[in-house]
Amino acid sequence: MRKVRVCFICILAMLICMNSVSAFSQAAGGGSDGKSPADAGKNAVVKAIATDTDRKDDAGKQADPQKVPAGRQQIILVKIVGSNGDEMMQVVTDDLVLDVAGCIYEPADRKSPLVIKKNIWVGADNIILADAVIEGDVHLQAGNTTLRNLDVKGTIYIDPVTGKGLKLDNVTADNVSVRLSRQDGAGSETGSYEDKTGDIGEAGGSDAVEADNGNTDITGSTGDADDIANAGGDAGEDARDDNMEDKKDNAGMNSGSQNNPAEAGDSGRNDTSKAAGSDDTGRAGSGAADSGDTAGSHDGPMSRAYLMVADTDSCNSNLVIVNKTRILPAGWKPDDLVRLQVRYSGRAEARYLRKEASQALTELFAAARKDGIELCAVSGFRSYELQQTVFNKHVSQMGLAAAMRVSALPGRSEHQTGLAIDISSKSMGYSLSKSFAHTREGKWLAQNAARFGFILRYPEGKEEITGYDYEPWHFRYVGKDVAMDITEKGLTLEEYFGMADVQGEPVTAASEKGSGA
Repeated sequence: MRKVRVCFICILAMLICMNSVSAFSQAAGGGSDGKSPADAGKNAVVKAIATDTDRKDDAGKQADPQKVPAGRQQIILVKIVGSNGDEMMQVVTDDLVLDVAGCIYEPADRKSPLVIKKNIWVGADNIILADAVIEGDVHLQAGNTTLRNLDVKGTIYIDPVTGKGLKLDNVTADNVSVRLSRQDGAGSETGSYEDKTGDIGEAGGSDAVEADNGNTDITGSTGDADDIANAGGDAGEDARDDNMEDKKDNAGMNSGSQNNPAEAGDSGRNDTSKAAGSDDTGRAGSGAADSGDTAGSHDGPMSRAYLMVADTDSCNSNLVIVNKTRILPAGWKPDDLVRLQVRYSGRAEARYLRKEASQALTELFAAARKDGIELCAVSGFRSYELQQTVFNKHVSQMGLAAAMRVSALPGRSEHQTGLAIDISSKSMGYSLSKSFAHTREGKWLAQNAARFGFILRYPEGKEEITGYDYEPWHFRYVGKDVAMDITEKGLTLEEYFGMADVQGEPVTAASEKGSGA
C-alpha cells in the first residue's frame, strides 16, 4: 500500500511539472500553433492577451494569446521642424489635423510609401501636403492649400468660403464634395454637393457641381480649383464650419494604438514636392523650403512636418512594444543581429543587438568614454530559450510572485527584440542593481542615453504601467527623435503610444538585484 501511495505521489508531481512548463510555453505563444520558426518571418507581429483588469497575471493560468485585434487606430508620428530650426514631435492617434500655417507635410522616409489610414483636416493657411496614399477623407478648411502627389481613397471635402486658392498637382480621389453653408430663415445650413467633372483643375461654374452622392474617380492636374470652391456661391466669411475646432480639441495627439501599414501600390506620381538640396537622409534637419516648394501665395521660409507610421506591432519595428500582455512568437528572432563592439561582461550568447541599435550603442559608449565614464554591457539579445532559463532561475531563487516583478516570461522580454541592453560598470562589479542609479555611470546614462536613441525602459514610479520593478540598468533603443521626446516628457513607452492601461495588475517593489526583464 505504501509503494502504491509513493508511486501515485510521484506521478502527480510529474503531471504538475509538465503542466507548468506547458503553461509557460503557451503564455509566450510558442508551439501551440504548430508553426516552425521560419513561419514567423519578417511579417511576424506581437500577440496580445486579454487585458481584463480583474484578471490576475498567474503564470500557471495564463490566457491563450490572441492576435492583435484588427481595426485598431493607426499611429502617426509627426516631426515638425520650424523655419527657425526648432523641432517638436506629435503622436497622432485620431484624425490627422494639419494646423501649422505655412508648413510642408511630407513622408519622413521617401524610400517607403506612406499610407495614412486616417481622415485629414487642413485647418491652417498655406499648407502643402505631399506624397502619400490616404485611406480616408481630406477636409480642406483653410486657404491656399496645395495637394501634391496624393492618392485619396476617400472624398476630398472643400469649404467654398475658407478653402479658396486650392492647388492640385497629380492628385487622384474617389470623390470630391463641395460643402458650403447657406443662410435661410431658420439660420445656417450646411449642404454637400459632389463634383463629377473628372478633372478638378478644369472644373468651372456652378454647372460643375451636382447634388449627387455617387463615387467619382478624379485626377487633378496642376492648376486652380477655385471654380469648384466658388460653385456654391458666396456664403459669407462668418460661415466657417465649426468642425475644424472640434477636430483640434479631439485630435488625440498622445494616445492610441495602430494597425500595421498596408503596402501602397505604384500610382505613378511625380516627385515634385522635394526641396532643392534636400536628400533622403538629411531632410529632417532642413528648416526651410526654397522656391521649388512654394505654390501660389506660399512666400518666404516654410516649416516642414515629417510623417511616419509608428508600428508598435511588428516584431521587426524599432518601436515594437513588448510587455506582459504583448508577446513575441517563440521562434522569432531578428535577422540583423550583430556582435556588440563595446566592452562586455556577460553570457556570450547574449552579446548581440540589432545592427542599428548596436551602432547607436557604440556611439553612446564612445561619448561616455570622452566624458571619463567607463560603461560595460552585460546582456543584449536573449532568445526565447535563454529567457526561459533566466526566468526559471529567478523563480528558484525568490519564488514565482517575486520573479514576475523582476523578470519576464519567455516571449515577453524586450531582450528578444534585440533592441534592449543591460548596462553596468566596473564600479558596480558588473552587477545589475538599483544602486547603479546613484553612480557616476548611472547618472551619465540617465542624462545622455536619449541623445543616442535609448530610453530608460522601466523608470522609477512607473511600475504599475510597465509591469516591472525599477531597473536603472535596462535601456531600450527606439531611435533618437522618439527617445528624446519620451525622455523630455517623462513618459514610458506604453504612455507615449497610449497603451498605459495594458497591465492588469499593479506591481510593487521587489528585490534590489535582478537580471533585467
